[in-house]
Amino acid sequence: MFQRIESDIHPIELPQEWRQELKQSLLNVYGEHCLKNEKTFEVYAFTYPTELLIIASFVGLNQTVIPITLFLSADLNEKTDPKKLFNSLLDNIAVFFDQYFQNIENEEWDEFVFEWQEEIINRQTFYYKVTRENIALSLEAERLLNS
Repeated sequence: MFQRIESDIHPIELPQEWRQELKQSLLNVYGEHCLKNEKTFEVYAFTYPTELLIIASFVGLNQTVIPITLFLSADLNEKTDPKKLFNSLLDNIAVFFDQYFQNIENEEWDEFVFEWQEEIINRQTFYYKVTRENIALSLEAERLLNS
């Protein structure tokens, strides 16, 4: 549903503790912005056969507010340690939100990237896109369609 690499296999959700740890880190660092904007963070993380995907969404407490959603994807194989790969992508999430909050204070932010883009940082290749998708609503719609 969200993956970069097409697959018919349903994703495996990464452990809640990993997702909660990331969410808490985002809230600790950007809590002032959350309070000021009446928003919070939602974090989703999945593995597919050949991909690890993390989604961090800055969403309104009011569900009618359009979120800013960052998708980060990296290649995964049988030799890859998913926790290590997950941890290595966390810095990229912080870099994105640092830039977002810095720019949003100065002007209207409109740097959406709807197609997957490749980036290499510290010799690690990853892919990203930035959308307005409300992941919770997308997951609920998918659940309803498949029930």
